[in-house]
Amino acid sequence: MRTAVNVVLVLAIQLGLLGYMIWDRMLILQAGVPVELSVEPVDPRSLFRGDYVILTYKISQLNTNTLEGDDTFERNDLVYVELVKGLEEWEAVALYQELPATPATDNQVFVKGRVHRAYLRSNVAAPVTDLGTDTPQIDRPDGESDQSGLELSIKYGVESYFVPEGEGRALEDARNEDRMSVLLAVAKNGTAAIKQLIVDGEVYHEEGLF
Repeated sequence: MRTAVNVVLVLAIQLGLLGYMIWDRMLILQAGVPVELSVEPVDPRSLFRGDYVILTYKISQLNTNTLEGDDTFERNDLVYVELVKGLEEWEAVALYQELPATPATDNQVFVKGRVHRAYLRSNVAAPVTDLGTDTPQIDRPDGESDQSGLELSIKYGVESYFVPEGEGRALEDARNEDRMSVLLAVAKNGTAAIKQLIVDGEVYHEEGLF
């Protein structure tokens, strides 16, 4: 009897956690600030889950020297990127180690990410020191702008999106022709979720609430 009760208790906890995750995501999609970003997807194949696209954004690679806020980050650190809606697209303007108290608006959000790689670049064509990753050092090509500062590769948890099998190639074509963007929903705590894939200005895929 005790074993049966324990099993029921474990199942109840698991179902409760699953329900919370679904509810939390639904709230993000419904109430999050909509942020549309252009992307550069690629199209690998998952044998078990169909097609999916890997999405990278302009805000996936940022340099602390060109932004306001904090400038000390290491691999796996949390980072909050302040985005402001410009005339043509959303742009990163600042980096923070902690979520600012300033509330998000329709024209300004703070999206939460995690530092995947951190590079310290000193000058033109100088080796890049990789902070906390196994990626080898690389030399910048001649002619690149002399921009010191810490370069951050950031993951936001919205770097992949699964689509029905066979449709990945069409999305790859849209990437190659610069015809694709993603509409994110960003919650008050900075968590982002993919709401729509947009191709040629039209909704290609929309994430359901359930």
